[in-house]
Amino acid sequence: MSVSVDKELCVSSGRCVADVPEVFAFDAEELAEVRSDAGDVDAARLRAAARNCPGQAIEVDAPPAAG
Repeated sequence: MSVSVDKELCVSSGRCVADVPEVFAFDAEELAEVRSDAGDVDAARLRAAARNCPGQAIEVDAPPAAG
């Protein structure tokens, strides 16, 4: 699974940082980025963060949820 943030689209809302702080953080310019020490996180949480991003800046390449 891979996660990325397009900083050109990021509007610094902080939703991803609040919802999944173990993966997302703010950089020096207050734009979201994937933490270098990001651990394993449930793919559903990452997909939710991508859906809730007002700038649609988060891309998640993860298998679909079983179910």
